[in-house]
Amino acid sequence: MNKYSKLLWALALAPAMVGCADDIDTTSGFEVEKPETLAQYEYLNSYGTLKSYLESASKASPDFKLGVALAADDYAKKGAVYMLANTNFMEMTAGNAMKYASIVGDDGSMNFGTVEQFIDNAKAANMSIYGHTLCWHEQQNLKWLNSLIADKEIPVDPDAPGQEVTVERRCIEVCSDDMVDAAWDTQFWIMTDATFAEGDKWELSMNVRATYEASIGTQTHKGAGEYLHW
Repeated sequence: MNKYSKLLWALALAPAMVGCADDIDTTSGFEVEKPETLAQYEYLNSYGTLKSYLESASKASPDFKLGVALAADDYAKKGAVYMLANTNFMEMTAGNAMKYASIVGDDGSMNFGTVEQFIDNAKAANMSIYGHTLCWHEQQNLKWLNSLIADKEIPVDPDAPGQEVTVERRCIEVCSDDMVDAAWDTQFWIMTDATFAEGDKWELSMNVRATYEASIGTQTHKGAGEYLHW
């Protein structure tokens, strides 16, 4: 933190010197008042780095490490993030670079380029890495995973009680200037591979909103014109 504070001061001073170069009287000396935004943090110069306060604890418990989570791309730039991480911490975790969705492409191919660079930079700085989750409920490549099961049939046990057919939620709008007389003029079909046997009891539920009063009927067909329910 000592080095970083001094670096901030040097960077802040450089533009000021360049901007006023034409007005400097080199014969009478030159003074610049330290900006208040930097002066108020001068007390930080009296502190050591974060990990220096835990060196004794780390020696007593070798498994204990002070870590930080950061973006692998930011660390690779070897700028402020790189310097602060190496100076103050013993270990780091990549924000997203080591997660499934960041490595697996839409075609299932894997790209470990960012991860390998992250590991190489960490080794060079003598920093250890805590790997991220291998699998969790977020940040999966759904396009690839869904393609793996696209042609797989979901087995249905016709004898199982409480069988359910889940239909993708859809919103459909039926438009007509006049109320239709024939139901087949405004039909909405749902296809399913579920088995319907005589004596089974099924319940159909859906949310409907109509502009005008209307009645809605339901039918179940085994094939065209082969009614199981009407």
